Amino acid sequence: NSFKFLKGCVELEFGSKVHIELYNEETKKWETFIFNKPTTQMKGILTKILHYDFTGKITLSCVTNKDIVCEISFYEERKDSPIGKFDGKITNKDEVVYLLGGNWKQELWYTDKDGNNKETLLTIEQQKFFENNFDGYVMPDYTLNFNVLNDELKKVLPICDSRYRPDQREYENGNIEKSQEIKNILENKQVKRQEI
Repeated sequence: NSFKFLKGCVELEFGSKVHIELYNEETKKWETFIFNKPTTQMKGILTKILHYDFTGKITLSCVTNKDIVCEISFYEERKDSPIGKFDGKITNKDEVVYLLGGNWKQELWYTDKDGNNKETLLTIEQQKFFENNFDGYVMPDYTLNFNVLNDELKKVLPICDSRYRPDQREYENGNIEKSQEIKNILENKQVKRQEI
């Protein structure tokens, strides 16, 4: 991973790959997919109008069927190119099967290999996705609520889940000094257990 400061933006390049498992309804089996992340740019630091942009190419491949590959290119925001534009293709044995396109802020669509029969796969409700834009540090609700601990989750989470950490909970509630105090107590207990 690399981190760069550029003209009014911060750029992150991720060297690691992401592994995800999806269930295939047709084969009734789990399939593992691997893909790299696009370069992420946080722009508007100088103007204080923060927003993200993605650039570069990602390649998504299936571990169990290496013939099928998806490639998506993200284009940097410019005067002649709106923010969020991307396009790509899905190939099987190097032959194009589907074309992809859209805008990561609006929609994802696909067509056949000739560009016909356009179908929308995903539509994003911009207002809902970006309503926390400034106060929420340009993060969607999913990310902001990742540490939520409700009664439903308490039924299924293991006792070692980080959402149970009292120091983290105090920190999230804005009690920084109390959080640090609890964290020090927890760490001292860990050290003593290791010594034993």
